[in-house]
Amino acid sequence: MQGIHKAQVQLGWEVAVLGLGSIGNLAGQVARAAGSTHVHGFDPVGWRRDLALQSGFDAVSDSTEIGTLTDRFQAVIEAT
Repeated sequence: MQGIHKAQVQLGWEVAVLGLGSIGNLAGQVARAAGSTHVHGFDPVGWRRDLALQSGFDAVSDSTEIGTLTDRFQAVIEAT
């Protein structure tokens, strides 16, 4: 929650969450509650990505794709 607060996530923002363990998964849910319209998670573990999708993330990717996508986000939350 502190990361979302410090990033000052606002309505309509696109947010990336790096690391989808319990902290990252919660951060994505809080970002959504703060008004983010797109939450994208990154994690190397497949079951964590699946869980994030079930928890309300719009999209998930393997961690190897981080460099190609981060320019489109207004906030990036690091939860590794």
